[in-house]
Amino acid sequence: MNKFIISESEKQRILNMHKSSSSRNYLNEDLMAPEPVINSQRAVSNFAQYSLPVGKAGPLDPQRVQRFLDSAALTIQDSHKTLLKFNQEGTLPKNFIKITVGTDSQGNSDENVDVARDRAEVAIRMVYDAFKKTGLGWKETQIEKMITIGGAEYVPSKRDMNNLDETDTPLERFIKITITPLTTAGLEGDLITDIFNKIVPAMDTTGGLNLNTDEGKIVKEICRLQTYSDIQDLSKRFERGLEFAINKSIQDGVTMPGSDTAERKKIAACLNKASNRSGKGDCAKISGEWFNPFEGVNITIDVNK
Repeated sequence: MNKFIISESEKQRILNMHKSSSSRNYLNEDLMAPEPVINSQRAVSNFAQYSLPVGKAGPLDPQRVQRFLDSAALTIQDSHKTLLKFNQEGTLPKNFIKITVGTDSQGNSDENVDVARDRAEVAIRMVYDAFKKTGLGWKETQIEKMITIGGAEYVPSKRDMNNLDETDTPLERFIKITITPLTTAGLEGDLITDIFNKIVPAMDTTGGLNLNTDEGKIVKEICRLQTYSDIQDLSKRFERGLEFAINKSIQDGVTMPGSDTAERKKIAACLNKASNRSGKGDCAKISGEWFNPFEGVNITIDVNK
């Protein structure tokens, strides 16, 4: 027997509760705001140079450096409004600007640490130059907050010294920089409210028999969500969460096993797309087996990542 039941009166109760929810704790205003996400419509700016001189941070290929500065300046300009909005909050994606450096197996640990730091400093200076090229006036102290550095500490080489020449390791001596374009995404509170107000009337009122559920409407509205924060915000508007709300309306039962497989997959795909855009990975998955009439097939949604 399907335990998820919602009546017309319950629908109205939820809607009325939501209309007066501005002073209720279950609506968190912090979630009702856009967030910085990776802009997949723009190309990533990359710099990489290998085979650096032993024990040195350069010289670097000037043409390669110039190409990177030109590309990076455009990426920064495209991301400028998002950076202004979120840098002070400390909510930019962790690897927006990522620097990685490498050292080879020659020299002792202390020497390699010094070389790695020198190479990281050269890379940081290149990032500063890219920002300066934009003419936007960014302070170096603010730019520094955006940079993630990897490989600045010496890690012993994992080369197979039984077969490989330990002195011939030029590819381990490198500097790499990646600047990922960002944009601002996410729905304001009134748009989340609009989605909520369209989902509730589309819910099933026959105890999960799917006799009057508008699955297509529910899918369409959920697929409007842009970010993980949007998912969290929408979920908080349902007294028992978005997962429960979906499962009591879109779920296989005894009468029609497998009937809503496509809709559930679409919902999971849209939720995961929004979640991944925020760098959270997948947040939704299908659980259960359609041939178990006592369990049904549900969707599970992680809103606490």
